[in-house]
Amino acid sequence: MSAAVAVARKSAAPVPARKEKTTMTDINLAIGALGMFLILLGFAMEEFARRSRHESLAYNAINIAGAFFLVVYAWSLRSWPFLVLNGVWVVVAIVKILQILERKR
Repeated sequence: MSAAVAVARKSAAPVPARKEKTTMTDINLAIGALGMFLILLGFAMEEFARRSRHESLAYNAINIAGAFFLVVYAWSLRSWPFLVLNGVWVVVAIVKILQILERKR
């Protein structure tokens, strides 16, 4: 082996090994993606339904779940505006579910 090749091999940065364990970053990203999916699912239900879905328990439960996951994700990022937005979204959807249940009695 030539001296130049030996120096190049020694000076080259080692290639990091592939992570086999799931990191908290991966978990947080999955939580955020799930929340985003649920919020978008509720939005699509509202936009493409023949009748309004905002009075349905399923629509509001999807909004609560999606916004809750986004609150957790926002907390992990310390993104206060995003956390407040989705926190309010959770509260409003809970109030709406309580109103729907009250009307059904």
